Amino acid sequence: AHGEAMGVVAARQLLPQAQDDAAGEAKRQSATAEARARAFDEARAQLRTQLTEVLDLAPTGDRDLDHATAGQLLDAFNGFHAACQDVVRTSGVGADAEALRRTLDKLAALALAAQRALSDAEQLSAVNAIFLTPARLFAGGAVIAVALLLRFPAAILVVLAAAALVVAYRWYTGFRATEEALAKLRLFGLHARTFLRSEAGGGGEADGKD
Repeated sequence: AHGEAMGVVAARQLLPQAQDDAAGEAKRQSATAEARARAFDEARAQLRTQLTEVLDLAPTGDRDLDHATAGQLLDAFNGFHAACQDVVRTSGVGADAEALRRTLDKLAALALAAQRALSDAEQLSAVNAIFLTPARLFAGGAVIAVALLLRFPAAILVVLAAAALVVAYRWYTGFRATEEALAKLRLFGLHARTFLRSEAGGGGEADGKD
């Protein structure tokens, strides 16, 4: 009986300490959850900013995809991928978070496809800039003029045909690459705008807390 009484006394003495420890742990968990929620909200805000930048840069209507715009788009896509990683890293667990990650995976895949198409178009544009410069076209014209002066009809036909084929091929490959890049950008833009509308409407919210 004496031992039981001593145990009760000891328990009562330790109870305030246990309560303080429990309260402190609850505060630490709450602070951690709040910090993570803030990081999650900031990451989503940055993601929306990066998406908006890509959409603003992407040509629409009759706008051309020039070299400067293509370079800016490639940089903007890199920023978008980084923002996606930050959102995924802070998204926590749960069905909403998993749905958000699936949506971002799809957007990231579409962005990567658009980036590759942009890179291909830029490479072809750079090659065309070498072959289709006024200086090279002038050189071809000079060759034709010399052939005319020397009265070589066969040479004239060969040179004209070769020049026309080269110019047409380079132009067509560049045109197709640009059209492919624009198509990929339009597809990405369609899904990106849908995502931004869902964000603005509060849809697809994911809990940033564990």
